[in-house]
Amino acid sequence: MKGMISFLFILLIMPLGHAVMIIIERYYESYMVPAAAALALLGIAITVATRWVASEGWQSLMGALGGVLMWTGGAEYGFVFAARRFHVPPVGTTKGEYMLMEYTWGILIPATLYILFQESIRCSPVLWLRRKLHLMRKSIAAGPIHNYGPRVAFEMTMVLWFCYVIMLIAYDIGVHSWATYLLFIVALGGGAYALYQLYHKKAWGIAIRYAIPTVVIVWIDVEILGKWGVFTEPWIVLNKPIMISILLAFLFMAYLLVDNLREQRKQRIAQSH
Repeated sequence: MKGMISFLFILLIMPLGHAVMIIIERYYESYMVPAAAALALLGIAITVATRWVASEGWQSLMGALGGVLMWTGGAEYGFVFAARRFHVPPVGTTKGEYMLMEYTWGILIPATLYILFQESIRCSPVLWLRRKLHLMRKSIAAGPIHNYGPRVAFEMTMVLWFCYVIMLIAYDIGVHSWATYLLFIVALGGGAYALYQLYHKKAWGIAIRYAIPTVVIVWIDVEILGKWGVFTEPWIVLNKPIMISILLAFLFMAYLLVDNLREQRKQRIAQSH
């Protein structure tokens, strides 16, 4: 149950994040720069605040929120501003800012290699890749992790960045090309497997951390289906009834998650006494 709640919580962040960007660009364009700065600074503040949080679950939750805010305010809006400043034109249906993001693949390669070979990183998908690619020279680095917040924030930004670049490269080859169909198949199968693994996570911390790559992999298929015209993305056209429903669902999931984390904290305090 914790795995599924974590999955839905992270999943609902995706359309809400898109909708926030669309609302700001469409109705408050003159406030884009301060809004982007505010989002990025809020993400940094939330991540730094995990320094004073003892619970692994709260650290992971705050890290996820901090990471998505830093990505939206810093990375996504950064590419928007760069595309406008340098007059980068759209290519087909792909906006100029996403064309700029696609060409960050050169920076993404060493960052990905660092993560794959960094033995202290214990992310489940990374461990799976290490085993399959025979990259592990010895056992996983042991030892306690006292603050998951910055790790989860970094995980959120890296997973979003990696999947965006892969998806944009596939689009560049062709929206209806073999590359996009292959990516759709891999994301569908990988997302289903990750969701199965997530279902068995029993603790909040690991459930939230595992939900991040699971959701982003699944979201690749959502993006591709929208690109193929299978459905109209309500967070792009700002369909009010649907977006209000998504917002209320997100608030309900947040309530369930936070309420359970509070109950667990009370239980730990009671047991310590």
